[in-house]
Amino acid sequence: MPTFTRLILIIILFASLGYAVIWSLATFVQPYQSTMTIKIPASQLKPEIIKKKRPDNTLPSEEF
Repeated sequence: MPTFTRLILIIILFASLGYAVIWSLATFVQPYQSTMTIKIPASQLKPEIIKKKRPDNTLPSEEF
């Protein structure tokens, strides 16, 4: 039983240390905002498909 108790205490210790690290980062570190610009080449963009209407103003799916 002492090894199980030791295991539980070590798990609690690591969990509390992790919680303390997360709390201290959230409390003491101030975030900053900046503008980010990412250039995407036109070759990587998905082209938009434009459906052309027929001369009688119907789409092919409306023929029924």
